Amino acid sequence: MTKLNKWQRREIETMQKMQHFGANYIARGLSMLWRSAPKKTQQAEILALAQRLGVDQNPEFIISNQCTFM
Repeated sequence: MTKLNKWQRREIETMQKMQHFGANYIARGLSMLWRSAPKKTQQAEILALAQRLGVDQNPEFIISNQCTFM
């Protein structure tokens, strides 16, 4: 059973429909969902999806809540 809420599931469905935009699009969308997820179980499910889709190592998949500026 999924731990994602309705909004998160809808966003993932939209991303899957738009896969023709490429891996960077999916990576950015999933990292946004990961950062906005209020529960660790939701974050784990989103990370597992990123791994299944092969975008977990993409430079656009940024899941850190901290930003560093040079």
